[in-house]
Amino acid sequence: MDLGTLLSLVVAVIFGMVAVIQTYRANKISKQSAEAPASITKSQIRIRLFNQKYIEHFIVAAPLQKGRILVVPLPISIANTGDKSVEDLEVFMTFSKDLWYRGKAPPAVKSGLPKVSGTQVAETKNLRTFVITAQTLHPKQGITLYQDVTLIDSTFVESKVAVSTRDGASLDIPYSFEFEYMIDIVVTQKDRRPQTRSFGIRVANTSELSVQKFLTKHNEMMAQRRLQDSARQPKRLFRRRQKAEWLRMVLMVEYTRENIVADPSLPVSRVSMEGTLSQCVGFETTEGFVFEGLSVEPEGLSRSGKSFMLKEGPTLE
Repeated sequence: MDLGTLLSLVVAVIFGMVAVIQTYRANKISKQSAEAPASITKSQIRIRLFNQKYIEHFIVAAPLQKGRILVVPLPISIANTGDKSVEDLEVFMTFSKDLWYRGKAPPAVKSGLPKVSGTQVAETKNLRTFVITAQTLHPKQGITLYQDVTLIDSTFVESKVAVSTRDGASLDIPYSFEFEYMIDIVVTQKDRRPQTRSFGIRVANTSELSVQKFLTKHNEMMAQRRLQDSARQPKRLFRRRQKAEWLRMVLMVEYTRENIVADPSLPVSRVSMEGTLSQCVGFETTEGFVFEGLSVEPEGLSRSGKSFMLKEGPTLE
């Protein structure tokens, strides 16, 4: 065996040993991490609207007045629930422009933390994005962002469209629909993946109807719509009634006139956070809203104790 062949064998053996050692170390570290996850500290960001843990869809009920703008502060809380500090915290919030009537002010920050600031960073035809920056958020610390939004009209829309028949007669056809304003939040920090959460806001005008009557009317309209849809379907001798399905949890937030302070010099009214705020958790189904505290439920639903049970359907605790 010549010297070149011997050297080649020695180099191959050395590289093979290095590969084995590296593989062993990687497997050992992986095993240690799997066996002792509790020993690893990490930060954990919690994002909430109206301090609700699971709910992401909200109905804001308020007595809206024609020709006046209602300014409502939305409390968005960001907290570090982990056991490691969050560094280089940035909170990006994207709102629909329809939630502002003029003005581009960033959200007000309620926090005991130093060096917390907010500014607008992006704007498109329909959206506006703000960023809140904070250097460090220690374990169990948090910030609350009170983002002012302006409400003008209800998102539960009822209207009529005029149509003409073949013989020249004019008819007004009623129609209704609803939509949500979306709020997207992205939280970034040093050496961690971004965390995201989205919230939907609907607006109910309670200037003429109470919340309970408003929701009851909405459920009745849903029932009428189902009857119309059923009438359009081909007639059958036996038709099985479809079961209602749960869609989402909903929080009803009600502002009354006692919560609202009007500006006499401007067509603007503002919700005062000092007043009593009514909140009620409910559910939305394919047949309407269910709110136990407001005694609201669509036809076809029944109660079982403190739970809601769909007839021939599941029980939701």
